[in-house]
Amino acid sequence: MTTLRHGFGVTMFRAGVGFSVLFGLAVYAGPSPIDELAYAARPAPGAEVFSAVAAPVGPQLVGPGVRALAAYSGQAVPVPDAASLINEYARMGYTLDATGGAARDVPRVFLTQLPKDLPAIRSIPVRKSVFIRSLLPLVLRANEEILADRARIQALRARLAAGETISATDGAWLDRLTGRYGLTPRDLGALLHRHDVVPVGLAMAQGIEESGWGTSRFALHGNAVFGQWTFSKGAGIVPKTREDGARHEVKAFPTLADSVRQYVRNLNNHRAYREFRRERAAMREADRPIDSRILAKTLTRYSQRGEKYVAALLGLIRTNKLDRLDGAQLGPDT
Repeated sequence: MTTLRHGFGVTMFRAGVGFSVLFGLAVYAGPSPIDELAYAARPAPGAEVFSAVAAPVGPQLVGPGVRALAAYSGQAVPVPDAASLINEYARMGYTLDATGGAARDVPRVFLTQLPKDLPAIRSIPVRKSVFIRSLLPLVLRANEEILADRARIQALRARLAAGETISATDGAWLDRLTGRYGLTPRDLGALLHRHDVVPVGLAMAQGIEESGWGTSRFALHGNAVFGQWTFSKGAGIVPKTREDGARHEVKAFPTLADSVRQYVRNLNNHRAYREFRRERAAMREADRPIDSRILAKTLTRYSQRGEKYVAALLGLIRTNKLDRLDGAQLGPDT
């Protein structure tokens, strides 16, 4: 078992299989073609996370331009199994090389839960492709929002440096964001160092490693792609192999996107990943691409396996060509 350490009182680990809670499955489609769907409304600037889509009927696909899930009332496209999801991806023309080939313009479709029969897909290449296509837009969306925040931070930093005043709304937003990271208010240089993207290939590799290509019971029944721990009783799934006297559970999330967001925040905030952030900042300073392979080598403290864990990530990146996804981006909003 891989044990990971990070902030906010949780720990991440590679999960197993077999939780009994089941959810229904559905994909929400808007009035436009399915590859033009968007997230439910993004919160006001400064909100800690985007609003999780409450999904009593199970997995949904949502996309940009939608202010409320109610806008999709009566327009649910059911995907009761992996085959249905595969068909929906095919219908919208969303394809990837089975081993994780390059994809530049990824449709804005965001799955909230994985099909429970994902492990039953016999073809390994197909199973890999389904998982990659399901997780990739979520990672890109999380990074996209961070890049929007960074652009706003840089603009406000330039105004402050020029002796200009900023609005109370902008000031409050900056204070909330620096507070999230425990930084001195208005220390925008430190904020830019912390609040940055995770390269797509690396995020995909860690999601694969921690969830067994999305087949772990924690990923399937708790949306816990990165296996975060919680010590709040009832907030997650109790591991079958938990030692006597242990109190931790594997934190469950309303959606896959919530799991991705927490993962990015952990890398950006916990002291164990300082080397990761220093190397990333050096890439920014040198105007180099944020490289998955290089940053993977900084994560020896992410797991008790240390160098072996890093070797596993590098192996996944190499054999599945995941670093080619570092240049992927979401398609237009319209």
